[in-house]
Amino acid sequence: MVWEMTEAEEIWRPVVMNLTREEDRNKFLSIRSSKKVWYTHDQIHALLRDLIKARASGRVVDEDEMQQEIGRVLDGLDPSEYGRWIYYPWSGRLVHMLPEREFQELRLDRNRHKLTHREQAKCAALTIGIVGLSVGNAVALTLAMEGMFGHLKLADFDTLDLSNMNRIRAGIHEIGLAKTVLAARQIYELNPYAQITLFHEGITEQNADHFLTSEPRVNVLIDECDSIELKYLLRERARALGIPVIMETSDRGMLDIERFDLEPNRPLFHGLGRADASSVGRTEAVLNITGIDTISTRAAVSMLEIGQTIANWPQLASDVMLGGAAVTAAVRCLALGQPLSSGRRYVDLQDILDGEPEGKKDMPPTPPHDSRSVEVLSAVSEAAAALSAPASGERDRLSTDADASGEGDAAVPELIRFVVEHAILAPSMGNRQPWRFSYSDGLLWVVLVPERADSLLDPSRRASCLALGAAIENIAIAAAYRNHAVLVKPFPLPGNPLAAAALRLLPADPSSLAEQAALFDLLRLRSTNRSSAERRPLTTDQRQQFLRVPLSEHVSLRMVTEDEDIGKAAEIVAAGTRLALLNPLLHQEIITMLRWSPKQADQTRDGIDTRTLQLRGAEKAVLQLLARPDVAAELRELGLGQAIVASVKNQVASTAAIGLVTVENNSLETWLETGRCFQRIWLAAVKMGISVQPIASWIYLFGRLDHHIESIFTSQESTLIGELHSRLKALYQLGSASEPAVLFRLFYGNAPTVKSQRLSIDQVFCSGFPPDGGEER
Repeated sequence: MVWEMTEAEEIWRPVVMNLTREEDRNKFLSIRSSKKVWYTHDQIHALLRDLIKARASGRVVDEDEMQQEIGRVLDGLDPSEYGRWIYYPWSGRLVHMLPEREFQELRLDRNRHKLTHREQAKCAALTIGIVGLSVGNAVALTLAMEGMFGHLKLADFDTLDLSNMNRIRAGIHEIGLAKTVLAARQIYELNPYAQITLFHEGITEQNADHFLTSEPRVNVLIDECDSIELKYLLRERARALGIPVIMETSDRGMLDIERFDLEPNRPLFHGLGRADASSVGRTEAVLNITGIDTISTRAAVSMLEIGQTIANWPQLASDVMLGGAAVTAAVRCLALGQPLSSGRRYVDLQDILDGEPEGKKDMPPTPPHDSRSVEVLSAVSEAAAALSAPASGERDRLSTDADASGEGDAAVPELIRFVVEHAILAPSMGNRQPWRFSYSDGLLWVVLVPERADSLLDPSRRASCLALGAAIENIAIAAAYRNHAVLVKPFPLPGNPLAAAALRLLPADPSSLAEQAALFDLLRLRSTNRSSAERRPLTTDQRQQFLRVPLSEHVSLRMVTEDEDIGKAAEIVAAGTRLALLNPLLHQEIITMLRWSPKQADQTRDGIDTRTLQLRGAEKAVLQLLARPDVAAELRELGLGQAIVASVKNQVASTAAIGLVTVENNSLETWLETGRCFQRIWLAAVKMGISVQPIASWIYLFGRLDHHIESIFTSQESTLIGELHSRLKALYQLGSASEPAVLFRLFYGNAPTVKSQRLSIDQVFCSGFPPDGGEER
């Protein structure tokens, strides 16, 4: 009789033969004669000796006793017929092995007494399902080595790629092999008696219940799949069936336990994810599950680089192997009824290695997330809180000044409050609102607040002067609406650079103010629009209207409107944005400007409400990753951050035009006037239904090029800033005397549904003479 294997059996299941049975003897002879046996391994005599030694539990066994005990085990059988012959068709190996009971006894002997025989038997009663066989491969092999299951169900639709082999133990001859087959072969080579069921097609909505409930029913589900939707599906089914779920992420040793066997109503992913995974993008969904603050720095960096410099989520062999060990330990707890509550644990080897060794210093507990990140984020939060209101004592000081002048709020004309209420609607970099207003002796003072003006991005306070200039323009428009002209004296107090301007409001002929007064209704309509839009050019008439906006002697407006020029501008803006955002000092300043929740925006009434960024879920998640100082620093160190570049380029390119306001005189008076001019340009855009977004606040770094810029940037980065300066001037054909003041997008977009808030008038206005600047101009 000639015995033949089926193709399916030949792929992954060994042939186990007992030569005391005629059918198996025929199989054995057929295989031996098939010329498909390339190696024969017969170590049965050595195995028998090892078995006797193990049973002696360390007692010395002399040769006579050894032979006597081996005879008892053989029980009259010829050694060649004892045990089982195992044929592995994929390798052509024929192996003589102990019978199953003796095999398990000897193979797991070194588990004692970390595991007793009784405990080992409990573990061997488990049916475990593993979905996803990258990390899942390490888990399956570790479970098999430790004898942690009686039956194993493996599911994965994928095949082995060379790029998988940085973390999956396999040979190059196995590339293209189904991952299910690879894992099964590896386990059978460890234990030919293993009970395994394979789901080569992976898990789908159609077969999920069959995977979990077909005999033998799954007792523990291990989720190591990549699909977010499938993760939710598996948990929904497991929760309904009361099956605990274990997941290991290969990052910071995060082990996630969900005890649906004990908590049938437990929210999926501990309530960290969303009920409908299909409603969010993959990046957002992953971060919802793993936690933006809890993933490691390098993992966060890698996530930002997917699709830019890497194709997919990276995993290291050391992390994967650690995951195999952690999951196996958790399974053992479940099998033995040991305490194991739902939640997350971190076996963060890097954090442990970064700490002091035992004996030198008490090891701190593993933090819930990267401790370096916590410290810096805490500092950012404190800085944000400091910006939420005028500096401590400031209001008291203003009140004291007002009392000293003999004037109170009752002395402030209603018109003055009216114009100040509209002054605070002006734009400012990061919505920092670097102004304060006071009224004394018929003069309205516009005062610069250092706490809100001083910035590494703007060391010369140019952007702050632009903001104050825009506020003054708003005052002039609001006054014109009430039939008053405004006389402006910039920086009228020698030695006090904080008193930016003194304004006097005078009644005037309405006809002379009609053009200015017509802009009044636009003041509250004006807002920054940060959305993307379909590229649509300006009309000739629109371009002409912008060119007719009245500007001062030292201020000019230039635009680029052609695709090629807009592309060049986008590249300049993107490169500068990446440079500024990844710089540790500037990063803290930039992130401090963000308000992450409506509650925070309501409390501070300044900064940039992230809702105004009009980000989709994934984009907000990316921003939250970038907000981590450790992530930004690592991107900078590795020369990465192309996701920032791509995002900025895409947004900037979706414009009708990119405008540049330039200035030819670097005095603060001129920058104050430039702010007034830019506000007129912005209001002209509002009137035409065109959206505006100032971009590239980093251009104020150009003012540092001659002032120790290398104290903030490396020499290479400093050189790049100089190059960007030259490229921008060349693109807009600026002469040597002209400097960029404001770069902005013009585009057709829907009006933002959320606007940045402003400090209340009572927070920024009082009566009284402006305080002394305390420094020389």
